[in-house]
Amino acid sequence: MALFVPVFILTLLGTLSEVFAILALVCFIILPPLSYGATSVFIRKRNGEDVQPFDLFNDGFSNFGRAWKVSLRLFLKYLVPVVILAFALIAPLVVEMSTTMAAPSIDMSLMPSYSGATVMNTMVSSIVSMIALVAYVISFIILFIKRDSPF
Repeated sequence: MALFVPVFILTLLGTLSEVFAILALVCFIILPPLSYGATSVFIRKRNGEDVQPFDLFNDGFSNFGRAWKVSLRLFLKYLVPVVILAFALIAPLVVEMSTTMAAPSIDMSLMPSYSGATVMNTMVSSIVSMIALVAYVISFIILFIKRDSPF
């Protein structure tokens, strides 16, 4: 029960912040301390200490500044890999949509005809997809390296 309550509270706040926009701002401010408190509760439970269901509030809000410092440090640490990952996931979609919209209309004749524009669109789409795949792999390599580094 002591570990159920922190998980339930964090899940409930995340769900409610999705539904109510004003609560999203409140959750943005209080989720780092609550996550810090929940982590503290799990660590203390693992070490065999006695924990109460609502210790996450005490642990989190008594270390409010420290929780935010840790969150901001993690945000900065993972910013570059996340931006690369976002590029790798979004770029092929954008290029594919733009080349599909620029593609000529389909000729209904029996013999398929390929224009230079269609071939060029396919080549551009393939090149961007390959670049995105490389960026995707690089972002995970950076994430694994950053995971073990203290900075």
